Amino acid sequence: MDNEVETRAKAHIREGVQLFNTNDYPRAQTAFETAADLVPDAPEVLHNLGNVLQNQGNWNRALNVHQHALTLFTRCNDAQGIVWTLSNLGNVYYGLGKLKEALT
Repeated sequence: MDNEVETRAKAHIREGVQLFNTNDYPRAQTAFETAADLVPDAPEVLHNLGNVLQNQGNWNRALNVHQHALTLFTRCNDAQGIVWTLSNLGNVYYGLGKLKEALT
C-alpha cells in the first residue's frame, strides 16, 4: 500500500473513531466504509465498521463484516483481534436472537 493511501485511510479511521465516540454512528459508518475501501484487508477497520453496524442494529451486515475481520485477524495470527472479534460475534448473534450461536 502506498503512503498516500495509507495516510488517507488513517485519517478516515481517526474520524470514524471520533464520530463513534460521540454516537454519530451514520457518519462513523461512512468514515469506516471509506477507510475499508482504501485498505480492504485491514481487519482493524472492519472491526470498527462491524461495531458501528452493531450499534445501529444492522445485525446481518455486522455479522458479515465481523466474520471477514475474524478471517483476516486469524490469517495474521493476531490473538487480541481474534478475541475482540469473537466477542463481537457473540453480541451480534445475541442481537439476532441466535442464543445458541452466541454462546459458542
